[in-house]
Amino acid sequence: MTVMKETEDKMKTALEHFKVELRNLRSGRANPSVLDSVVV
Repeated sequence: MTVMKETEDKMKTALEHFKVELRNLRSGRANPSVLDSVVV
């Protein structure tokens, strides 16, 4: 696999993850569920 193809695949995966994260984002009142994915 070429470097360009690997990079393209990783960018597509990152973009899909980003889209999922944006769906979880809400504006307005503070919501404690925003911290559900935070691991301490």
